[in-house]
Amino acid sequence: MRSQGTGTVLLALCLRAAFCQAPPAPNPGPVQAELIAPVNVRRLEPGATVFARVTLDWMGLGCTLRTGSTLEATVEVSDRRKGSSGSQLALAFTKAQCNGPT
Repeated sequence: MRSQGTGTVLLALCLRAAFCQAPPAPNPGPVQAELIAPVNVRRLEPGATVFARVTLDWMGLGCTLRTGSTLEATVEVSDRRKGSSGSQLALAFTKAQCNGPT
């Protein structure tokens, strides 16, 4: 009788683990930041470094960006306006000042 009760408890735990999933991690959303210095697309070349400053606290997995934290980006694309088309600028943010500044 005791082994049947133990078996029932073990089965219940296994079923619970199989059908109960942890809720998905919350999406912290985009980081709000502004460029520290004016950017002139005509003078920027791919590979150049650009800096931005966080304007609103942001929390993600393993990183908290406080207002004033610095972000570092590398210029991927920098095309100046041609004719009636607009300029294009693509930045890849590669470094962030997590948990700072203090």
